[in-house]
Amino acid sequence: MQHDGTSTDDLVTALRAADPLARADLDRVDPDALLALRTAVLASGARPAVRGPRRWARRAAAVGGALALLVGGGAAYAGYQDWYGSDGGADGITCSLDYGPLGETGELTSGGPALTGDPVADCARYQELAGLPPIEDPVAFRDAWHPVVVVPRDRVPDGAELLDPAGPADLAAQELESSVHDLVDGPVTGCLDPAAAAAAAQAELDRLSLGDWEVDVDEDAGTGACAGVVVDAGGRRLTVVATGPVESLETLVARGDVVPEVLELRDELRTGIADTCLDLTEAEAVVAQALGTAHHWPTSAVEDPAAACTRVDLEVGGSIQVTLRGPRPAAG
Repeated sequence: MQHDGTSTDDLVTALRAADPLARADLDRVDPDALLALRTAVLASGARPAVRGPRRWARRAAAVGGALALLVGGGAAYAGYQDWYGSDGGADGITCSLDYGPLGETGELTSGGPALTGDPVADCARYQELAGLPPIEDPVAFRDAWHPVVVVPRDRVPDGAELLDPAGPADLAAQELESSVHDLVDGPVTGCLDPAAAAAAAQAELDRLSLGDWEVDVDEDAGTGACAGVVVDAGGRRLTVVATGPVESLETLVARGDVVPEVLELRDELRTGIADTCLDLTEAEAVVAQALGTAHHWPTSAVEDPAAACTRVDLEVGGSIQVTLRGPRPAAG
């Protein structure tokens, strides 16, 4: 990706001004067809129709500040072109067969936001979706030009910081990111006080077995209308901060700050997945129907054989990112 000195703030401002989500041709799914699909999906298994306790306490549906408006911090969306991008992933993941010594990327490059927590696996998918050859002997690294890059081992530039192969903690940290930013039942969907936000944040770390992470409460957390949670992956820390005033997603849609499709998608994922109990295959069908023709990053389906039901996270910024984690149905 070429860099011309434009700041991240400038990129985000330009992205908001030319919101690809608002300009997309969004043909909505016929409600009767979607209802028929959900009825068939729910009838296909013997699992209960009501799932267990939520990861985050969901109260009145609300979002605060920029927490729900920028996926993964926001600028990952500034780099996409033609869905999965010849310029790579900006501050997401860049996947390239012809990465240059000064961070130059050629036509054999794809990328986008992190999908699973494993950049090598994510690049395999991005290359396939972009119609590009796979990366042979892939290596993930950081350098001065891109935060995470995957290239053939013999194309790693001098001075790059090689990353260890992804492990369970990396996958858990990625789920933590998507969970914190989730519009379906994440912390941005309710007005939590600082104590409740801190307790929920610690419970999420415990659930994901992230014992080396900490929860901090900012000294000004009690000064806002509500408290939010910010992820510091590098410091392995969740920080409870003041947010507000908090406005409902419905209010933001009515005011024109958020396109109506986001509200519809949230509701469809909430009723179709979060409020019931589906396996990954069933949940993927619900997501595909709910997304329709909206521009979105690849729906990420991460297998979790130990889970009873599929979890869903919806992140929305310049585009849409849906992540599913749950069990695959048994073969046969």
